[in-house]
Amino acid sequence: MRSLSRSSPLSDFEEHDYSALWRGKQLEDAAQKHLVRSWLEGDTCVELGGGFGRLTQLLESKFSNVVMLEFANRNISMARRRLRNSQLVRTDVSHLPLQENLFDCAVMVRVIHLLPDPAGVMMEIQRVVRDRGTVIISVPNLQMNRLSWGLKEKLLPKSMRNRTQTYGHAAWPFDERPLFLPHRGFVPASFKAEGRRGTGLFDNYLGKMLGGMRGLYLVDVATSPLWFLKLDVFLKFRVLKAE
Repeated sequence: MRSLSRSSPLSDFEEHDYSALWRGKQLEDAAQKHLVRSWLEGDTCVELGGGFGRLTQLLESKFSNVVMLEFANRNISMARRRLRNSQLVRTDVSHLPLQENLFDCAVMVRVIHLLPDPAGVMMEIQRVVRDRGTVIISVPNLQMNRLSWGLKEKLLPKSMRNRTQTYGHAAWPFDERPLFLPHRGFVPASFKAEGRRGTGLFDNYLGKMLGGMRGLYLVDVATSPLWFLKLDVFLKFRVLKAE
């Protein structure tokens, strides 16, 4: 298995508690899980960059066989305590230690923007997913994230800026992406787009304040077709290997 260099953005999760980023964000968490659940298909699934197992718990309830790939030992330790049936594999996602055509579904959420070679990773996903399998990924809406950062810097004091969560200044390998084609340039031609939605309405200080109102996440779900106004863009693809 290949390992990441210490300069990789993913290596930061060895020193920082990634689960802390999700504390108080019940509404965003619920909205993402609702959206992903509606797109899941098949019996077997691989999750790339599963972190501490936040979404993997959902996958366990939908698939008979789940493999979670993660690099940070800290995340794997936390995931092992909360997961029951998933196989956990420590690796980066540039070269997957998996055989071809193993999975009906692949999921990769809040990972692609950290990767120096997203096109190469997508080719690896294509290799391990079966023909007509489902691939679900999320990409940052750069325009909305930059707008959010700009408004924070103008309107909020420094002490409050980190309370309105966005992707931040991640290692996105492209300077600009077309708004209506956020995946252009790194998704293989054999991936047929079947869905595009967005979440992030409550991925901020307001969402943490209203977190006790659990049903409020459905507002984010109902407005998910307005993906171009959200911080997270979710994309569903069908892998067509035979064509």
